[in-house]
Amino acid sequence: MATDTSAQRADAVTQVLNATQGESESVKVAAMEAAGGFPRPQGADIGWIWKALIVGLLILIGGALVGVLWAVLDGDAKTDGDKALVVFTPLLTGLLGLFITSPADAGKK
Repeated sequence: MATDTSAQRADAVTQVLNATQGESESVKVAAMEAAGGFPRPQGADIGWIWKALIVGLLILIGGALVGVLWAVLDGDAKTDGDKALVVFTPLLTGLLGLFITSPADAGKK
């Protein structure tokens, strides 16, 4: 399948997904790999993507924290600290969620 066009590959992926409708995720992955689906990323690529994601989230969290502190500590009585936390909280929970075992994986142990 190395000489397939992108249209042929897309058609093959669609056929595999249609044929495995209602099956578990592991069956879909196995069928996709058997049909010559997309290659899995190598360890170095996964590590780089993971580090870039974490660093990006940490930069956003740092910026949001500075913004929250600036908004809360500006001395203006009209500033609502709760509204300032709206940006910081989802970023923090999103970052923490990356390090928690998925419920699907937790049942396999």
